[in-house]
Amino acid sequence: MKKKILWPRSAKTIDNNGIVKNIDDVYKLPKFNKHDNGYNWIHLNVKSLKTRQWLSKYGLEKVWVEALTARESRPRFIRIDDDTFFINLRGINPLKNNEPHDLLSLRIYVTKNLIITTKIYDLMAIKQLQNDVNKDNPPLTTAIFISKLIDYINQDIESVIFKIHEEIDNLEEMSLVEHDKDFRQNVINIRRQMIIFRRYLQPNQGALKHLATMNNFYRPDHELYDHLIESEHKMTRFIEETHSVKERAQVIHEELNNHLTEQLNKSTHKLSAVATVFLPMTFITGLFGVNLAGIPFASNPSAFIYFFVIIISIFIIHLAFFKIFKWI
Repeated sequence: MKKKILWPRSAKTIDNNGIVKNIDDVYKLPKFNKHDNGYNWIHLNVKSLKTRQWLSKYGLEKVWVEALTARESRPRFIRIDDDTFFINLRGINPLKNNEPHDLLSLRIYVTKNLIITTKIYDLMAIKQLQNDVNKDNPPLTTAIFISKLIDYINQDIESVIFKIHEEIDNLEEMSLVEHDKDFRQNVINIRRQMIIFRRYLQPNQGALKHLATMNNFYRPDHELYDHLIESEHKMTRFIEETHSVKERAQVIHEELNNHLTEQLNKSTHKLSAVATVFLPMTFITGLFGVNLAGIPFASNPSAFIYFFVIIISIFIIHLAFFKIFKWI
């Protein structure tokens, strides 16, 4: 049975005093004048056909309807005017059965008194914001909303990177004694995680950098603007940390390869030594084994004993020779 999609996912209005109310009809949004700091927050699911219909009826230009409902998207920022912009960010997936490095897309359209967020899958940061709003502790303005959302995204990413740091620390310690297939796979998985993280964190950082150019949006709250700059610096640090973890995983991987190469060389060396020892003995036994007339000692009853002594002597001489030159 196909799961029914909840639409809208959430629709709230936050007035100038921070009082939260549900919006019963998203086609009749509460109005705000240009001096109000209150705003409406509409959270929609891209999978629902109603989302595109509502966005079009609300009056958004087609380009923003497409941007808000795109199935595939990358982090970016587009300035529309002094108080309006579109931003796409990636955040952590809250579902336990998914990999934490699955950075999911959140599309956001912002004006002074309206925030529209759209998603395909749930995002941890949105759930945290919804908890704040439901507990009557909402962001009081759209600027604070965006700042808090970025904070939650950064916190979630930071917690995952911290766990990966701990994991790579453990792997570095284990690399001194562990060299099995599972261990190698763990190292490869961390490298893959960091590649995925870096792929989306760099555009995230670029989007935040461009968001910082929206001076009118954050004015006159300079503290909030400074906080945004700090969030951008955090994202830069995350990128540097992913690069650091990736390099550490690369070093461990190279050490594992060196260990395997060393083991292979030792095995090859031993096989070569064994082959070298037995090669002359094989030649002699083959030579004396031909069934032709004139073979030495063919009629001597003690021939086998003599032959055996010769073979053993050759074997001992080879071993002594290898030992002297430390080849074995």
